[in-house]
Amino acid sequence: MVARLQTEAPDTEGTRYYAGTLLFMEGRPDLAAREASELVARSPGHARAQNLLGASLASLGRRDAARRAFRTSLEADPRDPVTYANLGELELESGDRAAAARHFAEALAVDPTSEAAARGLAEATGGR
Repeated sequence: MVARLQTEAPDTEGTRYYAGTLLFMEGRPDLAAREASELVARSPGHARAQNLLGASLASLGRRDAARRAFRTSLEADPRDPVTYANLGELELESGDRAAAARHFAEALAVDPTSEAAARGLAEATGGR
């Protein structure tokens, strides 16, 4: 699908977002971050691109930059449970269990069926 998009609509926001997502899923966060950065430079309010940038930067160990990207994503779309869960994971990995728990709880408030958020909240709170 991405190859077809790149042929038919090579420089659209959707094509760039899906190309970056595919790179991330293929385990190439450096290239995904570059793709997401280029999209964010063109469209700073693109919430999903900001989330992708955050996830890519987190995978590269760039926690502060990832945190900024996640927060920018949430400013653009405060109803995205995936971004809250990603931010929760980042805080959990950083050792801030209280912040992680807040983000996971927010994800669950938006989407009570989020298994990732439920698992994260249980881990952040020690199962309480």
